[in-house]
Amino acid sequence: MNMQIVPASAQLAPRRSRQAVGYRVLDLNRKPVVGFTRDRVGESTIPGNFFVAGGVQAPDAGGYIVWGLDGDDFAEATIDPAPPPVPAPIDNSAQLAALGTSLQSTIAQQLGGVQSGIDRVADAQAGTGLALQKVAEYEQARLLAGELRTLLGGSVGILPPAPQTTVQEIRGADDLARERRELAAKRDKLLAAVARFQQQTGVTL
Repeated sequence: MNMQIVPASAQLAPRRSRQAVGYRVLDLNRKPVVGFTRDRVGESTIPGNFFVAGGVQAPDAGGYIVWGLDGDDFAEATIDPAPPPVPAPIDNSAQLAALGTSLQSTIAQQLGGVQSGIDRVADAQAGTGLALQKVAEYEQARLLAGELRTLLGGSVGILPPAPQTTVQEIRGADDLARERRELAAKRDKLLAAVARFQQQTGVTL
């Protein structure tokens, strides 16, 4: 039978003060668990108030404590069941470390893909700027040739060939900027998730 230790005290009639009061303990079926004893029984400064120093042993399932003299019961109180045991903490550091190793590869791939996208957009932005510059230079040369032709009243020579990439074929600079912002936001979200995981688990990725 598993036993617990519980505090025990009883307020008896003041006339019981200084008497040889003791107690006994019964289980839930009222079978004796601890026979009558006065071991560690004391009386407080309140007349008739008795206690057991250090508590009494009782079944984990609960029971009863009976106060009185040997062979003469005065009072009875219920003993509550013991609370369920607290489970030992689970050491999941090994599982967390394995999870961290697995996440490292996945996150590295995702971050690598996002960074490649950012680099690709940056290259496209640079190409767009260069192509737009070539188109603008050609348009400026064409307008200048027309003005000179008007002033001189004749031909001004042959213009260089028009750029192969026209403005219509160039991807919009606004679209590229928006895509770059979206990729950067995705990267920042991944990094924030990594930081939260490390803070909550203590595992460094």
